[in-house]
Amino acid sequence: MGDPERPSRVDAEESIVTSFTLAELECPFPSMPHPDQAAVENAVIDWMWKSGYLVSADDEQAVRNSGIGRLGAWAAPRADVNGAAMLGNWLVWLFLMDDEIVEPAAHSGELEVFAHHALHCRKALYGDPLPEDAGMHLEVLAELRAQLFRRASNELAVRITDGINDLMLALACEAIFQTNSSMPTLSAYSTIRESTVTMRAVCMAISSVVQNCELPGVLWARPEIQELERLACRIIGFTHDYYSGPRELERNDGSVNFIAVLMEDHRITAQEALDVLAQMNAAETHKFQRLAESIRQAGDEAVCDFVTVLERWIRGNYDWSRECGRYRLTDELASAE
Repeated sequence: MGDPERPSRVDAEESIVTSFTLAELECPFPSMPHPDQAAVENAVIDWMWKSGYLVSADDEQAVRNSGIGRLGAWAAPRADVNGAAMLGNWLVWLFLMDDEIVEPAAHSGELEVFAHHALHCRKALYGDPLPEDAGMHLEVLAELRAQLFRRASNELAVRITDGINDLMLALACEAIFQTNSSMPTLSAYSTIRESTVTMRAVCMAISSVVQNCELPGVLWARPEIQELERLACRIIGFTHDYYSGPRELERNDGSVNFIAVLMEDHRITAQEALDVLAQMNAAETHKFQRLAESIRQAGDEAVCDFVTVLERWIRGNYDWSRECGRYRLTDELASAE
């Protein structure tokens, strides 16, 4: 722990928005924009209309401004339009489920609302009938599951199902901290964030399907592959929280992210927390590069392709986070460059 006289997260709140400076996060992997990014975004938006997520032209414009329809294209640049859009649809569901169910339940203290939703998500993922009051998010999840089982192997579809269950457990842990207006330790939050970033058994798995790089379980379960995925998850979590954390702190609603956790855990300011997080990101990126190189030297083509999938996710998330409207960082990034 740092000097107890250093300002706490609450004490530093007024200076959060006006005083932070964003550094250039280390991301050594090549940028690979999808050649048909606009078509992918349009396909995702068409799906949102059909699913009931959009009901007006204003809704559509807000989605386009946020950029969430483009993340699938950034993360899977070698997928065809339908494949990248399929990944994008899952990402939209994850974002909106978190925004519209998990966060409101945590902020209001009505955790039973989230518990009800999480339990029915589990049933939907196993193909059980939906309750009469299922609601839009559960209905969309059932549709996404059906689409997934048509395209992925049963093994991978089950892996993704288990990944969503893991996500729900981690979201519940995070929601409890928010409801109690408390902050986890850095060690505890690092464990939570590996799951709430929804990468290992969900987004990375779907990305491998749509880019024709599906890795069999016997290879995916190898310890070095698991460690490489965990490193990728941490890097993606660091990047997400580095760019979204200031926006969440501005809301001052008790949201849990790496910036807030570092401020509380180390008793440092928001700017100092951003600087520490950038250093953490660099350290994990170097670890990832060393391990990826070691894995590639073994020469297994399927494994090498999967390593490339992870690198594309890291870079795609980095590029998207910097250009999307969701985090409202265009001016800050321009001033930092």
